Amino acid sequence: MKQDSRDRMLESIVRNKSFAEIGGLWGGEQERLSVAHEFGARELTMIDILPPVNQWWHVFEDRMKQKGIEGYQTLSGDIMTMPCGPYDITHSSGVMYHLPNPVQYLSALRAITNEYCVMTSASIPRRIENKYGLLELDGGKVLFVPGMSEEQKWIFTEFYVGDNESFTDDDGMFIGFRNMGQDGFATTNYVPWWWLLPGEAIVSMARAAGWEVVEISENWGGKAHTILLKNNGRVDTATMG
Repeated sequence: MKQDSRDRMLESIVRNKSFAEIGGLWGGEQERLSVAHEFGARELTMIDILPPVNQWWHVFEDRMKQKGIEGYQTLSGDIMTMPCGPYDITHSSGVMYHLPNPVQYLSALRAITNEYCVMTSASIPRRIENKYGLLELDGGKVLFVPGMSEEQKWIFTEFYVGDNESFTDDDGMFIGFRNMGQDGFATTNYVPWWWLLPGEAIVSMARAAGWEVVEISENWGGKAHTILLKNNGRVDTATMG
């Protein structure tokens, strides 16, 4: 079986390093703290915005116990506002497109990372055409979900969801567009998808935040990109917002 690109990247950089995962709780089984432990990280920290009483913290703790992993640290909060780190290596998967300001998030990641970050984001091809119509996102174009038309949403739903009804609401629309929580598209709500981002846009955002892009890997049939990022210097705090 082909090794997950996230794990391959972590294996090459994490031994004897301090490691923090940001946003790894949801779903219970996608965390990479245990992977970093397996590859020899010397310190482990899980950071997530979910409050300590949330069930996913308990699921995570049970998972660590089952794997015999002890001595890790946990932090509940938002890295864009909460002091933490720095850590030699960081990992973030499935976060940036849930945020109203993904470049600010990438800058915050850089501020807490001494060396490398393995960052994965859902992505969208530059061209999607199906029975609902055509989406073209070349030349730096991205889609801001609160401003998308119904046609655009259906085109993406057909591409991303296919026959997997667990990703849809009662109307068949992709749940990420409508699972908005009580605040809707408020800037404090990190539940919905705020952005549909081509891989090229994700890379450009990382560079704008001051990262060196070392490696780019397209995953899950063009539905995600994993990027190995290197921090080559001090973060300019004026870019942090």
